[in-house]
Amino acid sequence: ARALRGLLVRHRIELLLLGCVLGGALALRLYRLGTVPANVTADEADNAQLAYRILAGRGPGPFGLDWQPSPVLDNYLQAFSMKAFGQGVVSLRLVSAVLSVIALVPFYFLARQVVGRVAALLGSCLLATSLWYLHFSRSGWESVEPALWAAAAALSLSLALRHRSWLLYGLCGL
Repeated sequence: ARALRGLLVRHRIELLLLGCVLGGALALRLYRLGTVPANVTADEADNAQLAYRILAGRGPGPFGLDWQPSPVLDNYLQAFSMKAFGQGVVSLRLVSAVLSVIALVPFYFLARQVVGRVAALLGSCLLATSLWYLHFSRSGWESVEPALWAAAAALSLSLALRHRSWLLYGLCGL
């Protein structure tokens, strides 16, 4: 705990700037989330239909498959969002928006291992605002979510190799 506190004190400006990047990225994603883009894609509609079935207790289990066939765990997150925030487009898209912002954290720390603070922050800003990443993070489709899982796995592996920690190796596998 003392080491973590010392780390936070030494790097508070860096973490504050990263927090600003994350806050800006979240604001970009939440602004008019229900109306931009103006249409609901077929994949979003399919995910919404599956989330409704999950909410009604008639969907497959979390590790079952959807029509693609992909695990429906993503749809469980969407169903949870719809239950918590109402059944609509905003709740459907909220999962991708939030997970894409969270993915910026492991991305930043991966970049920070090879470049300086300024370059890592600028790289995170560029990723957060890149057309592909921003577009799919505002979609109720799971296409942006692998960025989080891949960045988290890569960061876990990098840290595991550096610190020789079995816990981090396990986290990477998870």
